[in-house]
This record gives sequence, C-alpha cells and structure tokens, in this order.
Amino acid sequence: MITEIPTNIFNHEHAYPIIFVHKKTNEVLCEICARGLNIDEYNDYVFDYYLEGDTLDCDICYEIIESAYGPIE
Repeated sequence: MITEIPTNIFNHEHAYPIIFVHKKTNEVLCEICARGLNIDEYNDYVFDYYLEGDTLDCDICYEIIESAYGPIE
C-alpha cells in the first residue's frame, strides 16, 4: 500500500500528459486535480502517460486532456 504520494510522477520527462483513472468508477483526472488527492484517494487511482486516444475531460475541473500523439487510427 502506498503511504506517501510520489511527487516525482508530476515531474515527468518530455511533458507527456498523464491521466489518472479511478479503478472502480473510471473517473478521469488531470494532473492538476490529481495533485489535490489525499493519500487515501490516491490509492484508488491508476496513472499513465496518455500517448494516444481521443481528447478526454477531467471529471473534476472539466479541463480538456489531449493525448500526446492524437487519436488512434
């Protein structure tokens, strides 16, 4: 179990967008909203670089999240 939010996930190389997805509800968060998670909430999310796919909306702030390389063809 994670006991501390690793801050290095927000200091990623190449500025690829990162998305956070809730494990049960599939709620999507942008990086800015994910920074506001407390440790108990953080354990409910998985995160990864968002390299390909359609644009997504953050479920908290409604910010548009674009993939690094655009939609999958």
